[in-house]
Amino acid sequence: MRRLLERFLERLRSPTHGLASSRAPLAVVVLSMLLIASSLGDGLTVDDHFHKLWLTHDARWAPILKPWYELFTFYDGDPARTQWLVESGLTVWWTDPNLVCAFFRPVSAATHALDYLLWPSQPWLMHAQSIAWYGALVWVVARLYRRLLSRNGAWVAGLAAALYGFDHNHALPAGWLANRNAVVAAFFALASLAAHDVAVRGPSTPSTPARPARPRAWAALSAVLFALALGSGESALGVAGFFAAHAMFLDPRAWRARILALSPFVAVVAAWAVLYRSGGFGVRGSGMYIEAGRNPGMFLGTLVKHLPLLIASELGGPTPDVYQFLPSAGQLVLVAIGLVFVAWSARALLLLWRADRVARFFLAGGVLAALPACSVFPAGRLLTIAGFGFIGVVALAGAGVADGAAWVPKVGARHARWVRSFSIWACGGHLLLSPAAMQIGLFQMKLLKNHIDHLGAQLPASAEAAPKRIIYMNTPDSLFACYFVIARRLAGEQVPSRMLSLAAGARAVDIKRTDEHTVVVHTEGGLYRVGTEVVTRTGAMPVGTKVHLTDIDIEVLQVVTDGAPTETAFHFATSADSDGYVWIRWEDKKLLTVHPPAVGEHVAIPGQVSKPW
Repeated sequence: MRRLLERFLERLRSPTHGLASSRAPLAVVVLSMLLIASSLGDGLTVDDHFHKLWLTHDARWAPILKPWYELFTFYDGDPARTQWLVESGLTVWWTDPNLVCAFFRPVSAATHALDYLLWPSQPWLMHAQSIAWYGALVWVVARLYRRLLSRNGAWVAGLAAALYGFDHNHALPAGWLANRNAVVAAFFALASLAAHDVAVRGPSTPSTPARPARPRAWAALSAVLFALALGSGESALGVAGFFAAHAMFLDPRAWRARILALSPFVAVVAAWAVLYRSGGFGVRGSGMYIEAGRNPGMFLGTLVKHLPLLIASELGGPTPDVYQFLPSAGQLVLVAIGLVFVAWSARALLLLWRADRVARFFLAGGVLAALPACSVFPAGRLLTIAGFGFIGVVALAGAGVADGAAWVPKVGARHARWVRSFSIWACGGHLLLSPAAMQIGLFQMKLLKNHIDHLGAQLPASAEAAPKRIIYMNTPDSLFACYFVIARRLAGEQVPSRMLSLAAGARAVDIKRTDEHTVVVHTEGGLYRVGTEVVTRTGAMPVGTKVHLTDIDIEVLQVVTDGAPTETAFHFATSADSDGYVWIRWEDKKLLTVHPPAVGEHVAIPGQVSKPW
């Protein structure tokens, strides 16, 4: 086994056939795109349906449609628009009327508008565009690693590029259409970083021939690329961490020159912030998305929990994606596991920090770049930019052990096992296990699509059902329940025009009929607790809070200590047995058409686990 490993490493270091080859970057790009190619047949799922609604101008949802450049504006703070969303069932009834969840991503929106202009009924071509963006991102990353790691050897740069291209955390950004913005933003952001490095240190490196430098032109190009990155997604703010780390560890000039070199980026961020605020973009009122400027205390609280998970995910730890669906105790356990992985890596990272200024740049830049990602629930898909730094460190650690670098403790020396075991696991895991994990991540979206299609097929779809309202007693996912209907509507089928989810189904629900017109719903532990339940509200709904629909009045009767409702009354304008309603119960992975309980009776539904298989 040891001989096989040595031969494998020799192959990787080969200047003709391995990662040191001049053809290695192109090979890594092609292999990375092939790994994502399985998404070509995935079609549309979840937020992709909203994008199709807006970009094909479906008249049924005209009151909420936005211009193409506001494609990522889900809630704009307008109570009337939010009321329409609640009335139609496109959002849950406990949504904050003043909720703002609007993202300024015109560049990414333009790529989706292009999809629906050129091939509106060919989702596989939309996925092909996403794969092309991912290939472009990996190419930029590979060239940037070659610049930064030229002194460490071409094979180390090739190794880092392969680790990045094969990273399982990139499965959703590259394979889910609605998350393409993360890839587009990372492409422009890291291209901006590459141009900035040329402007500061010149185009010549030990592995490239000297050429006349044009620092001002490169600096201008870097600023333009950074502006495009910010226009692609808020995640691009993370690259500012690498600009700061570059000034600290890679810029050889005096501090005055270093600071002046950063001034164009400060100007771009200032202009972007003015456009962002004046356009009404941002987040306010959500329990899942946090703006550090609006809620610094809340952001610091999430930072302590989320940052270790994000860092550990790139250092060989578990995926943070399950965090939002776990109860509080489970979340603490996952954070503890993340801290264990960070502690395991600490000795190797400290030795690298002391030995290599490029490692200092990667590590400091990665941590700083991960900070903006802590403003939302932790997920691997947030690491397209921050992961550039952490993967660079992992590549240096793995290559250091393979090459017998001076910083690596000798076998038997103090901390040798810690350093070597971490380096081999983190580097080998990314290279050998991540491609398989990437396929699992892509398959997750396919399962979710099949799950939505399967449940949607169980809803009534006749012309007679179209004027009716679906009443979900409980739902697999309270926020995503609307997709069961939207997917079928977009396929040209007749479906009920309005929806209402009484409660999420993750916890036990008790539904009692108190009179002809009233149903009281008790939700164990509180109505919104985990996952997407908290997207549309943060904070309390006091007893007596009322929500009015055209045919139903909703009133909060009881709450838990933090103000989340546990008991709610639904007062129907007509009888709850009216033909205008289709009652749906979710149980055992099925949506069943049922009748409401009779007056004086109740229905107890145990908590359900949503499994798309």
